[in-house]
Amino acid sequence: MRYNQFFNPASIGADSRIGTTLGSRNHVGNFSGISTYFASIIFALKEISRPVKPYNVLGLKIDRDREGKYIGRTRVYAMYAFHFKLSKDYYFSGGVDAGILNISVKGTPSTGDESEFIPDANSGIWLYNESFYFGFSINQLFNGRLQPYQEISVMRRHINITAMKKIELSRIVTIKPSFLIRFPSYLNYNADYTVECFVSDFIGGISIRHKLGSAFWLGMDNINIAKGKLEAVLSYNTPLKRSLININTLEIICKYDL
Repeated sequence: MRYNQFFNPASIGADSRIGTTLGSRNHVGNFSGISTYFASIIFALKEISRPVKPYNVLGLKIDRDREGKYIGRTRVYAMYAFHFKLSKDYYFSGGVDAGILNISVKGTPSTGDESEFIPDANSGIWLYNESFYFGFSINQLFNGRLQPYQEISVMRRHINITAMKKIELSRIVTIKPSFLIRFPSYLNYNADYTVECFVSDFIGGISIRHKLGSAFWLGMDNINIAKGKLEAVLSYNTPLKRSLININTLEIICKYDL
């Protein structure tokens, strides 16, 4: 949930003119054959400054899941957002992304390989300033259906609501409490509650996912490279209850902004 462009396209371009994010998530232990790789790049069509005139942002995001040697899923989306000043202290943006989702299954000599493509899209709004944001998005708009063999997978439409407030405790210490609430039609209510702390350029955080698990992360921000700033974060995710399937994941994300 630290990287909002992956679920709310309206957030792109809110804090940087050009940016790219790369990451990987790998399961550990008995589920080490499951992995996810993701990337995004965004580009504002004019220089961003405060106060700003309206501007447009374009982007591209890709993610790739692998479940062992046989099952793969790929998403590729083009992104667009439009930003403008709403009042003295607040800015607003609306965004949409659209693309394709592919699922492929490696077959056997008797069944053969299968691969299906469906269209997909997400839309959202973003209200923000230098120390606050609130976002609302509708995801998987088309309710797409995938059926590579007999079993049908439905990419059900759902809603994400997220908010963050930046609180400066001192010149070098800042905390950022935030939440992400989901309202899917096919699951019970679930949410992430997060507190992140910045001490100078060091990052630490904890997130609790309602009834499911937790995540802990450490990282560094504002690493000067060329004319931009690099952020690198290492996260460990684990279930809260022993009754849950013991799936733990290790996630590495790097973000570079100009």
